[in-house]
Amino acid sequence: MLFRSVGICREAYAFVWERRDVFWALAFPGIVVFAFAETIGGAISESHSESMDTQTTVLMILGALIVAMTALTLMTMYMVAWHRLYLLPDEGWSVRESYRLNRRQVCFAWKYVVVFFRMIPSLLLALVVITILVVPGLLVSRESPEPFIVAMMCLSVIFLLVVMARYMMVFPAVAIDRPLAFRDSIALTECNAMRLAAAIFLVAIPVSILQWVVLSVTVFAMGDDGILPLSVRLVLDVLDQILQF
Repeated sequence: MLFRSVGICREAYAFVWERRDVFWALAFPGIVVFAFAETIGGAISESHSESMDTQTTVLMILGALIVAMTALTLMTMYMVAWHRLYLLPDEGWSVRESYRLNRRQVCFAWKYVVVFFRMIPSLLLALVVITILVVPGLLVSRESPEPFIVAMMCLSVIFLLVVMARYMMVFPAVAIDRPLAFRDSIALTECNAMRLAAAIFLVAIPVSILQWVVLSVTVFAMGDDGILPLSVRLVLDVLDQILQF
């Protein structure tokens, strides 16, 4: 299973590298919008950190909601275009058509929202079950709780990855105009859930390491005063957005 998951991971990165010109063209609008939004939001937050009144707080919350909705819209358009590029390689593509709102993108976004809310009870159930299994041993052994907390977090992540893997087939199906019900996705992934979950985890490892490097550079660049120059913040936010895409 591990070798097949590594193969899936290798194929995913190879496809991105092979079609890197398309990746940059499709991702560029989202990278620019999100990077500038993060930079401006961070600068405003720093400038009002000591004198945050109610009006400023409300405006920042509204700004965050607008950015979140914009992020969902742009990421949906990007993911639909990227799925179609992989699954329908002979179909022509253009940035203009990819970022023109249509019915399939709305359906894709709706599936994304539904999966998100379906993951919440799954996470709560996992935490309850893991707590029931772990807490009695913690009370009896009276040892340091850190290992048990780490174990709970790891088991929760594994559980969520498996649940995500069972649902993930609905997304490529919607992207190519062949909608798939969640029960059909669960049936299709019945024997491959662990393999897909492992592939999702392996794909995320290199990106997570690079994001940690960017975060470390950000913390180092802040210095003792905790303030980051605007130009440096923008560069780091651009790098962060590239990794997220």
